[in-house]
This record gives sequence, structure tokens and C-alpha cells, in this order.
Amino acid sequence: VLSACLFATSALLAQQAKSNDAPPSKEEVLKFFDLMQVRQQTQAVLANTEEQVKSMTREMVRKKAPNADSQQIAQVEGLMDSMFKEYPIAGILDDMIPVYQKHLTRSDLEGLITFYSSPLGQKILREMPSMTDEAMQVSYAHIQKNMEQMM
Repeated sequence: VLSACLFATSALLAQQAKSNDAPPSKEEVLKFFDLMQVRQQTQAVLANTEEQVKSMTREMVRKKAPNADSQQIAQVEGLMDSMFKEYPIAGILDDMIPVYQKHLTRSDLEGLITFYSSPLGQKILREMPSMTDEAMQVSYAHIQKNMEQMM
């Protein structure tokens, strides 16, 4: 009887460990995305990137084609506008779900959700857009220099 109880207990614990090691469900990943404000952060980063790319492009056009008229510059800016306007955020987020399921277990995701629900996690979420923006501004000069060399 004791052997049967030990076997049943170990089987139950093994099953629980397996369920925690299983990949998270789509719904769990989406809950994590909501908590992390992935959609909003992606939109904010995209808007910032758009402005920086447009600025770099205008600068490059002025340097590489100083005789470009306003219509040609507007045409280049129109291409940039359409590139960013058609950025499929919803589709990309859907495509990211399997990536998270591949690399994180259910228990990993639970730990992340616990952390990002904490005051420190919430502070990181609040500060991350500003930190990302400042980091992008710092790297802007390097990117612009590389783009000029490629053109």
C-alpha cells in the first residue's frame, strides 16, 4: 500500500512538472504580451524609428543628390510613409507567439508574469520606452555613418 501511494505521488508530481515544463498556450503568451504592453511598445518604437529613418533619408538625399527637386524628395518620403504605414503589427505579434512557445516553458512565463506584475517590473515597463528611445538616439550617429558609406 505504501509503495502504491509513493508511486501515485511521484506520478502526480512528475505530471505537474511536465505541465509546468510544457510550452505556454497561445492565450498565456497573449496575456504576457498584454502585461508587457508589446503592441503599444512596438508602435512607439516604430514611430520613433520612422522619424529617425525619415531624417536619415532626407539627409542622405541632400548629400547624394543635392540637385533633387521637391517632387523627388516628396517621392522618397512617400515611399518611407507607405513602408511604415503598412507595417503589420498584429500579424507580427501573432507570428511571435510560436517563438515564445518554443523558447519559454509555462513556468518560465509564469515567473515573468509574476516579475512584471511587481512594482519593479512595472517600473521597468514604464522606463523601457524612454531607455530604448535614448539608446536609439545614441546609436543614430553610428547608423547614419554606416548608411552614408553604403551609399
